[in-house]
Amino acid sequence: MNKIMKKTALLLLATNVFAGSVIATAPIGAQAANLAVQGSIYGNVKAEVNALFVGKDPNNDIRAGLDQTPVNDAIADVALLDDPTQQAELRLILDKAINQLTAKINASLTIDSALNGATAITGQLESQTVFIAEVYNAAGTRIAMTTGMATADDTYKVALNRVNRYDEDGAWLDMGAVTLEKGMKVKVYVNLLNSKGQRFVAATSTQDVIGIPYEEAETAVLGLFVDNDPTKMVATTTSKASVAAAQMKVAVLQASPEKDVLQNYVNKAEALVGARDAFQGITLSDDHQTATFALDNTEQAKYAYTFTLNNNAMTTTSTVSGNTKNVVSPNTLAVGDTVAIWAQVQNVSYFIADLKVTAVPTPEELARQLVNELFTDDNPANQVKPTTNQTDLNKAQAQVNLVMDYTTRTSIQKDLDKAKSEFNIIAPITIDPVTTNATEVTGTGEPNAGVVVRNGSLVLGSDTVDANGKYSVSIPKQALSTNLTVYITKPLSGKAIVASIYVTKGADITLSANDYKLGEATLTGTYGKNIPRVRLWVNGVAVTQAILNTDGTYTIEKAANYVKALTDKVEIVAVDSKFVEITRVPVKITGSIIKDYALTANSYQVDTANVEGTYGKDIAKVSLWVNGKSVADATTNPDGTYQAKNIASFVASKKDLVEVVGFDAQNTEVKRVKVTVTSSPLENWIKADTYQFGTLPLTGTIGKNISKVRLWVNGKAVQEATINEDRSYVFANAKKNILKDSDLVEVVGVDDAYVEVGRATVVVKPIALDLTLTADDYAFGSLTLTGTYGKDIKYVRLFVNGDVAKQADLNPATGTYTCTDIIKKITSSADKLEIVAVDANFKEIKRIPVTMK
Repeated sequence: MNKIMKKTALLLLATNVFAGSVIATAPIGAQAANLAVQGSIYGNVKAEVNALFVGKDPNNDIRAGLDQTPVNDAIADVALLDDPTQQAELRLILDKAINQLTAKINASLTIDSALNGATAITGQLESQTVFIAEVYNAAGTRIAMTTGMATADDTYKVALNRVNRYDEDGAWLDMGAVTLEKGMKVKVYVNLLNSKGQRFVAATSTQDVIGIPYEEAETAVLGLFVDNDPTKMVATTTSKASVAAAQMKVAVLQASPEKDVLQNYVNKAEALVGARDAFQGITLSDDHQTATFALDNTEQAKYAYTFTLNNNAMTTTSTVSGNTKNVVSPNTLAVGDTVAIWAQVQNVSYFIADLKVTAVPTPEELARQLVNELFTDDNPANQVKPTTNQTDLNKAQAQVNLVMDYTTRTSIQKDLDKAKSEFNIIAPITIDPVTTNATEVTGTGEPNAGVVVRNGSLVLGSDTVDANGKYSVSIPKQALSTNLTVYITKPLSGKAIVASIYVTKGADITLSANDYKLGEATLTGTYGKNIPRVRLWVNGVAVTQAILNTDGTYTIEKAANYVKALTDKVEIVAVDSKFVEITRVPVKITGSIIKDYALTANSYQVDTANVEGTYGKDIAKVSLWVNGKSVADATTNPDGTYQAKNIASFVASKKDLVEVVGFDAQNTEVKRVKVTVTSSPLENWIKADTYQFGTLPLTGTIGKNISKVRLWVNGKAVQEATINEDRSYVFANAKKNILKDSDLVEVVGVDDAYVEVGRATVVVKPIALDLTLTADDYAFGSLTLTGTYGKDIKYVRLFVNGDVAKQADLNPATGTYTCTDIIKKITSSADKLEIVAVDANFKEIKRIPVTMK
């Protein structure tokens, strides 16, 4: 909306308010009526400014979720007020809002690491903030520029597939793609308006593009293998994650034979790690005559294996049990034989694991083995394994009973008794405090044991204590002073332990949401006093933050922008100061379905080809309008984007009114948005003709985007030029300010907003002074000495032996001079005679010798 239309709207609103207030009252004068209308306009604008703050009170901070749009609207409306005192008052309040918004944006702006080969710039920025992204080459010259807007999750991503591109001199080239390369720099910045509507940079961040050198990629790849040797097996520390990290470094290298070699090594490492990790172990049968290789059945199918007996290939059979594939050797193994499994990759075998066949253990050896296996690391000095169960204890005891030697049996039984004793011990229970807000009971207890929480005989929830002895059981919220009982039962021994706790009062984190009718401007509800933030979530995504009121209610403004259908999943979520969720409640949606008539337009630069933007699913057609007339229909795409193509001939300057208009299936207009038009960089040029020092005029020519030309001398603006219809300009009296031919003289072009768009240095041509000086030969004893002098010499003097002896009489008409009555000054034919020219300040300009005869 332009200024005239907007002011008219404000006047109409104010007039209606005023008219309603004077019904049934006595008539008043026109001047008083006008003052009342103006006062009502002021009231409306002040309310608009105050609405930028929490509780609509400018003594508070700016409200959560505030972005540029309402601030810019308020700036524009304040500028329409006629009373300068009212403007000054509201601009002070606007300054506070702008300063706080600037600080918030500045604190949020970051750029993610920019990698060589990247085709997008990403980072973090306050939601809904419009930004400018630029790319600079290694020489520091801007080569690309585009714009974007941060999304609801406070992040941004701007693709570089269609951006403004510039040549090495900074002139606009075209719209095209840019790929980041090492040595480049990316810059992201945000422009805001101050309270007077003047643009300033609120936040800026730069990031060097990081290249992945070949050596770094090579080190990462070779490090995947034993001894950094790609002909060997992968190292034991190599994982799928480390292979993936090496792959990323190789992927961004420029295409080359060296890259192909590294890629081959990565492929090999990936296969070896997969084959190795699919292998689960080798076991011997009870008679030690058969070996079984266990493999993950799903994973092993991706790889090739070979099996050997004493380094010779052996015939195997296989079976599948669940997801385990068992590969079985012949049943002819003998003590001393070695069986092994190998991965077959790129026609080469790589060793994975082997097992040497041992003799069948004696009853004593088997008893010792079974008892040892009850303990961690198979060592009776350690604690019993968490997985040890009663069956394991019984099996070990049965084997110990078969040991005939008393001394040996007694020694093994002692360790077995230790295992039984530890097996029957259960760790004590601890219970963390439980409040009326709690939805889980936490604490510590016996690792891997079952845990049940009860309220009397009612089971509220159950779970399992983790391996570290911690548990967390979900329960419904409980009333104050409820006695909760926690039961933990050791699964392998059946031993149980019990503890209880009383429920205490929790913080006030109550949260409610009123029903929301589609299309309404606000969504409201209540919140507890211990909730610091309330957010609106739509379809699983946080989209905006509520305004919290002191009466315990909250308000979510512009709700219709986020909730658009009856099928939307809408929730109100309370979070703490670190944005950790406290509680959430669903919102019931009523009303009828809202059509998706969303329509956006990216900014358009004069002389570029297309206008682009997005459209809602219920818009059937998008048209481009220029200065009130439809000039072209846009191409609409299934992904919700459109392009109005080849429009340069329709838009002549940034002063043109450019709009995109959306129509429904019945060809009825449903949405119209104004396109921000910026000047063509092709018309930002300014040139200056060579200036002859000492003359009056200074002239030159300018591009059509320049509205004013200023003369700068030694870094200061001193004059403004007259601009002619043919785009030439003239400073009629440049001589007034250019006082020396060594002055730094520049011409600066600005646009309608007084923003500098072009600057050129003026070549100052010095005046060629006539400083010729001659002296005729002097005959010793003569009364006079004569010669000639240039017109830019003020005085001529005779020097004798280095001292001033006489000032000459000048004849400007003939350009001659005469030194008279000098016989008394020259007393010897050996005297040194010189003629010296000086300026008006008696500063020496030139000196020549005089020949004496």
